[in-house]
Formats: sequence, C-alpha cells, structure tokens
Amino acid sequence: MMLLEPTAANQLNISESFVYQNDGKSTYNDPDRAHSSSICLPVPTERSKSTPSPPEACPSAAPLKKTAKPNIYKIDFPIKPGQSRIDLAYSMPFTSPGEFESKVLYKGAPTRVVTAQGVTVGRHGSY
Repeated sequence: MMLLEPTAANQLNISESFVYQNDGKSTYNDPDRAHSSSICLPVPTERSKSTPSPPEACPSAAPLKKTAKPNIYKIDFPIKPGQSRIDLAYSMPFTSPGEFESKVLYKGAPTRVVTAQGVTVGRHGSY
C-alpha cells in the first residue's frame, strides 16, 4: 500500500507498507539477495525511515542500505514464520501541479495507492 499526501509546505509525504506472509517454519534471511526487502526511493528524499514489524513483536527502526542499482535500497530484515510488515516513510519537495514517480518492485500482489482528494493518479511505463 502506498499513501501519497501533498502538504501546504510544498512537500509530498509518502508512506508505504509491505506485508509478508511466511507460511513456512523457517525464518527467511538472505542479506546478500535484495529481492525480499528492496524498495525504490525517488530522488531526492529529505528524510526516510524504515520500521519493520516481525510477527507478534514490536516494530523497530532498520537502516536503509544502498544497492548497486540507482534509487534502490534494501532493508536487512529476517522474515519470520507468520505475518511481518515493513513500514517506510519519506518526504520530498513537491509543488502542485507536479509528478511523483516510483517503481513497484513486487510482482506477487497488487499495490494499493491512497491519495488525498484532488490528487490524480496515473500509470505509465512498463509494469
């Protein structure tokens, strides 16, 4: 899910939530492979915060680590059996009318986009 919130202070606040369902009995953790917890951060971001929540535990902050690909970051977070969630929050300069562009790196489930009234959402590029 992605929430886009333009502000009166010429900022765009973006909140993203990723939900993982691990139906196995083992924790998935492969810090050398980026696909399980990679995210796209548009440039420039003024602040970014990642907060993973393992099953039945309190969320805690986790650093975003650069990858070799531009604008792609990963979060080193083991996916334990059960449902885990990663919340990502960042903001960037934005004037209205304007454009926000990002990449959805996950193909397994549809992405939901939530916006304030008056914001138009379009889709372009290859998906």
